[in-house]
Amino acid sequence: MKYLLTCVTLILIGGAGGLHAADVSVLVQTTQARQDTIGEMITAYGRAIPDPARLNRLSTATGGRVERVLVQQGEHVEAGQSLLTLATDPSAVREWRQAKAALELAEADIARVKRQLPDHLATRADLHQAQRQLEDARAAQKAARAKGADQEQQEFTASAAGVVTAALVSPEDRLPANTELVWLAPDDGLMVRLGVEPDQAARVSPGQRVTLSGVFDGHGGFDAVVDSVGANVNSASQRVDVLVALNGKSAKPVRLGTWLEGRIHLPSENTLVVPRSALLRDDRGAHLFVVKQGRARRIAVQPGPRNGDLIGVRGDLSEGDSVVVSGNYELADGMAVREAGE
Repeated sequence: MKYLLTCVTLILIGGAGGLHAADVSVLVQTTQARQDTIGEMITAYGRAIPDPARLNRLSTATGGRVERVLVQQGEHVEAGQSLLTLATDPSAVREWRQAKAALELAEADIARVKRQLPDHLATRADLHQAQRQLEDARAAQKAARAKGADQEQQEFTASAAGVVTAALVSPEDRLPANTELVWLAPDDGLMVRLGVEPDQAARVSPGQRVTLSGVFDGHGGFDAVVDSVGANVNSASQRVDVLVALNGKSAKPVRLGTWLEGRIHLPSENTLVVPRSALLRDDRGAHLFVVKQGRARRIAVQPGPRNGDLIGVRGDLSEGDSVVVSGNYELADGMAVREAGE
């Protein structure tokens, strides 16, 4: 008898449990899947750097001795501002004086030949030779003047307003010809180097729009474009460098070295979209739940572009389907549900 009562009790408990499982339902919130055009954005961070193609590298063609350096790295300068002065190398000054003397001699020689030509004291061949010598002397003087040899002291000035990114010499330095002196980044010649995660870099290409905003200084958003995408991972940042061109108006609010947030706009796609809270993942992959006839139905999906709280999805889903956006973590396929407000 005791054994019989125990069996009956277990049956009743099991039956009650079964009834409870059949009656239980999960409270959920839903929204309708809809067709929309969505453009995903990749967010990355970086700093304003000089545009390598527009960096002004001042150098001395003659060599000489540095007399004064009037700027330092990081200093902002205006167009025409003096950067440094250089005492021209004496050998270059001698070259100028020799070129000047050679030109004076060639001018005197051709004048003599022209005077003698009518009296047949000189020939046409003499005139052609004198003309060639004059042209050579003029070219030599022009070349000496172009590299500054006609000045015993040279002054180097900024060709445009900008920032000194490097001052490479010091007073009293003695320099050979073609030594670089100062690097100057024009105010309108900056770029932004963003660091993009390697798995996202393949989706970025030149010409894509980028919305930039200041990280620390409160700059409002302004648009620029992707100039180039690095072919390798930067060993320091472990990200791929994406260079964003700043031109015209987009360059004005940015100072060299400014930290910026960049939102890279990827191509738009017309697709079914749902709130990101609807998307779940487990060992079987990405999925979501829809409500059909009071029950949750699991649907495998392939995630697409994202923009804010929305994400595009592809799968066995139709526009207007009721997609679960809250309570979905408690669901299993076929489970009874009740929607909020019912």
